[in-house]
Amino acid sequence: MDKNQTIGIVLISVMLLIYLAFFNETPKPKQPTTEQQKPQVDKQIAKPIIETVKNNIDSNNIFATANKGTNEDIILENTKVKLVFSTLGGKIKSAELKDYVTYDKKKLVLFDEKSSAMALNLPLNSGNIDLYQVYFSPQKTANTLTFTANLGANKAFTQTYTLNENYEISYSISSKGLEKDLKTTPTQFIWKANLQKTESYLVQERNKSTINFHSDADGYDFLTEASPDPQTETAESPVRWVSFQQQFFLASIIAKKETTLGMPIMNTSVPTDSVTVKNYELIAPLSTADVQAGKANYIFYLGPNKYDIIKKIDADGFDRNVGLGWGIFSWVNKFLIIPIFSFLGSFIGNFGLLIFLLVLVVKTILLPLTYKSYVGMAKTRIMKPQADAIKAKYPEDTQKAQMETMALYKEVGVNPIGGCLPMFLQLPITFAMFTFFPNSIELRQESFLWAHDLSTFDSVLSIPTIPFYGDHVSLFTILMTISTIVYTWYNNQNMTTVEGPQKIVGYLMPVIFMFVLNSFAAGLTYYYLCTNIVSIGQQILIKYFVDEDKLKLSLDHYKEKNKGKEKKPSMFQERLEKAMKAQAEKKAKKS
Repeated sequence: MDKNQTIGIVLISVMLLIYLAFFNETPKPKQPTTEQQKPQVDKQIAKPIIETVKNNIDSNNIFATANKGTNEDIILENTKVKLVFSTLGGKIKSAELKDYVTYDKKKLVLFDEKSSAMALNLPLNSGNIDLYQVYFSPQKTANTLTFTANLGANKAFTQTYTLNENYEISYSISSKGLEKDLKTTPTQFIWKANLQKTESYLVQERNKSTINFHSDADGYDFLTEASPDPQTETAESPVRWVSFQQQFFLASIIAKKETTLGMPIMNTSVPTDSVTVKNYELIAPLSTADVQAGKANYIFYLGPNKYDIIKKIDADGFDRNVGLGWGIFSWVNKFLIIPIFSFLGSFIGNFGLLIFLLVLVVKTILLPLTYKSYVGMAKTRIMKPQADAIKAKYPEDTQKAQMETMALYKEVGVNPIGGCLPMFLQLPITFAMFTFFPNSIELRQESFLWAHDLSTFDSVLSIPTIPFYGDHVSLFTILMTISTIVYTWYNNQNMTTVEGPQKIVGYLMPVIFMFVLNSFAAGLTYYYLCTNIVSIGQQILIKYFVDEDKLKLSLDHYKEKNKGKEKKPSMFQERLEKAMKAQAEKKAKKS
């Protein structure tokens, strides 16, 4: 292998590492040892949510009659979520997800009045007022809750909530008889939230939490997740939805087709306490004309960030809240990995067994490529003695040796990259897994063997912090590294073209990936451990069925059959031959 090939392999390896580092998680706090399995109580307390400015309503204000009342709680719930509303403001006070618990087995309250505050500033001619601070009269029927502020003189303001069977809450706001009292300026919706942690490792949860949004003009976008610095964004076109993402959960507001959330301002910041994930803020200008016309219709989605659920939400790009990668990697996840995973999960409850079966299914689908790859390597291996003879004939002329070798391969019908191309075609699935496993809520709090939670790393030993590695040892990552080295050694026995520096790179890469993947989800490293084991098994099985003596006879037959015939080379071979000829000519001119 020449210097250019070695540099190429190193550059490809660096690119792979950069890709992985983009999705990597910052080193986490130490996992509790076996003697300390119970979660430790946080000593730092979250700061209270910022209070909105109190209304200044005098007796002449049309909302004067709604300035006094009784603050009562009203519950609206289904099998998935329990919502508590307040007659003060007619707003959602808290949201509890019934199917989930926190890392310390407490009720998972997505937000409550201590961690969330909303304001709905209505532009009156007499001055703005916050509708979430006036009193409403409630009326509850089945899964619908209507809040009405009767203002007299045939004037009223109404808010209506309808809870569906899952995690969606339809929300509409409308006014009656207020045409002369309202300005044309936007009604301002403000939502501030200091969402509390639900996972055991705060740093990991913070690095997976941010604000996502989608506009009709510019599509999906998000605020930077992992930066410790405050992030701010002002949308440049009307926005369809905004999500406060908290690793595995979403608190979202979605505008229905007939309206938008205007061009909102969105902010995130990292708090100093140890119980708050991030501070979120949304300031969205809603159309006051839509409020008057009864077209201010929205949806709150308060639930898990689970692809099978959120893909059904009637909002363009809402499924992008689940980070499944970009381009072809996203397609592989959506149309191959997730359907297989969901199907297997419908009748298998053990996620360790499920992941192993996922490996078997994927490797079975890829078996034709694996077989073709092995046959390609076998053909190259058969031709090795003749290729070595050519190298010995031109020890000082690498370009000439390569051209002669290409001519030899062409003569017997061997594609020099026949063993590599099928492996290259498998890369989209390989990289799709790097986004699938860390973002799969299905793995949350699912244990297997020594891993207490397959959605995070499986620490078996806490150690002093090692740069680029972390302060813990993930056993699945260690086993994955060992199995990769074994697979590389076994594969090298079949690939005669791997020699010199290329072999060193092949053994070095698993060690580098061990550092990169030490803090990744245990489900991912376990998947690749299983993949390596199954791959070795497939190689052994294929080797049993491939008769190299018959393969050699087929190469000789091809050579005799096409002797004297001019066969048009493939596009790749043609370009490769041209490049090699150009290099040879360039070298000759220099000489």
